[in-house]
Amino acid sequence: MRPKFLHFLNANAIPTTDKLLVAVSGGVDSVVLCHLCKDANLTFGMAHFNYQLRGADSNADEQFVSTLATKLEVPIHTETANTKLLAKQQKAGTQELARTLRYNWFDRLVADHNYQWILTAHHLNDSIETILLNLTKGTGIKGMGGIPKINKNILRPLTDCSRSEIEAFAKTNNIEFREDTSNKKDTYQRNYIRHHIVPAMKHLNPSLENTFLGNRKRFQDIAIIYQQFIDSKISMLLNEEAGVWKVSIKQLLNEVSKETILYEIIQQFGFNNTFIDPILKASSSTESKQFFSPTHRLVVNRSEIAIVRFSDVKETEPLQIEKIPHTVQVEDKTFQFVYLEEIPESFDQGSHIALLNADAINLPLTLRKWQNGDEFQPLGLKGKHKKISDLYNEHKLSVLEKESQWILDSKHGICWVVGLRVAHPFRLHKSSNRVIKVSVINTI
Repeated sequence: MRPKFLHFLNANAIPTTDKLLVAVSGGVDSVVLCHLCKDANLTFGMAHFNYQLRGADSNADEQFVSTLATKLEVPIHTETANTKLLAKQQKAGTQELARTLRYNWFDRLVADHNYQWILTAHHLNDSIETILLNLTKGTGIKGMGGIPKINKNILRPLTDCSRSEIEAFAKTNNIEFREDTSNKKDTYQRNYIRHHIVPAMKHLNPSLENTFLGNRKRFQDIAIIYQQFIDSKISMLLNEEAGVWKVSIKQLLNEVSKETILYEIIQQFGFNNTFIDPILKASSSTESKQFFSPTHRLVVNRSEIAIVRFSDVKETEPLQIEKIPHTVQVEDKTFQFVYLEEIPESFDQGSHIALLNADAINLPLTLRKWQNGDEFQPLGLKGKHKKISDLYNEHKLSVLEKESQWILDSKHGICWVVGLRVAHPFRLHKSSNRVIKVSVINTI
C-alpha cells in the first residue's frame, strides 16, 4: 500500500510540500488514506460532510472523524446538511445532490484555506463498479476507463489498490474505522453490483481486479487516442459564426463514423445520444427541423446543422428612425441612414446598401425583425405582392437566419428586406428628387 501511494505521488509529480485536503467519510478507505498521508509526512487537512441520512450513525461518523483528526494532529473541517429534505425541495436524487453539496463545499475549502489538491479514497473496486454501471447504462470509450486518477485538482491515489488490500492494510496496522451499514443494502445500484455482479464475475475469474487493472489502462490509452481523433474532426466540422455553431451536413454524412462524431459534437451542447438518429434523419430531408436541449436549440436546415444557446436568442424591440442622418447599432450590425445630395448615375447596390426614393417615404421609419406573415411588393415584380417567407425560402435561409433578418418598414409598407430586396414602391427612378441611402455594417 505505502509503495503504491508514494509511487502515485512521484509518477504524477505531486510535490510533498503541497497542502492537501482529504475527503473523509470515516470508512476504511478514507481512514487508510489519512494514515498514508500522515506516514508520508504530508501537510493535509480532513473534510467530513454529514448528510444526516443515517440518524445517530451519521453524527457518530462525524465524531469519529473529528477524533481521528485530533489523533493525527491535522485540521478538521465539517459541514452538515439535511440532504434528504433538500433533495425533496429541489426535486433531485439524494445521491446526486449529496455529491454536488460535497464538491461545492470542497471547492470553498480549497479557496478559503489555500489547499492545492483534494484527495478522495476511490479504489480499484470502485472503478470496477463504475465501469460495470457505465456498461449497463450505455457508455463510450471514456466510460470504460473507470474513475480517473486525476481530475483537475482532485487526486485519487488509491485507484490501483483493491478493497481487499486496503482492508488488509487497516488490519495489519490496527487502524480503526467506521462501518457504513447502508453499504450492506442493495438500495443503490452500485451496492447491487458490489454484492451480486462482481462476486459472480470473480467466480469466473478469481483475478478479476488484476484483469480490470490491465483493461482499465488499455481503455484509458485508447480513450486518449480516440479523443485526439474526435478533437481533430470537431475542429474540422464545427465552426462558430456570431454565436451560432454550424456543421456542414455534407461533410458530416461523408464521415465513416458520423453517428459517433455527431454525438461528440452535440453532447457538449446538452444533447444526449437519443438525438442522433432523429438529427441524421432530418439531415436527409428538405424540411427544417428543430431539437432542444436544456440549454441549446439545434436546427437542421438543408445544408447545415446550426446550434445556438437560448440566452443568445434575443428578442429585439423595433427601433424608430425619427430623423436622418442617423446611425444605430443593434446586435451585430450598424445601420447608417443618410440623404444623398444628388441622384446617383447608377442605381446598382450591393446587398449591404439600399437606395430608397425619399419622396415615397414619410418618417419615421421602423427597423424591426421579420414576422411570420409579412409580405411586400418586391422590386422586379411590378407591384405584385410576395410573402417574405417565400423570399427567404428562395434564398435557402435557415430557421435561425430567418429569425435574425431585419425589415425596414414605413407606414406605407415594407421598404427593404435587409440584404435581399428593395420594395417596388420605394425604388429609385429618374424623377426621384431625394435619395435615402441605408448602409449595413457587420460589427462582428
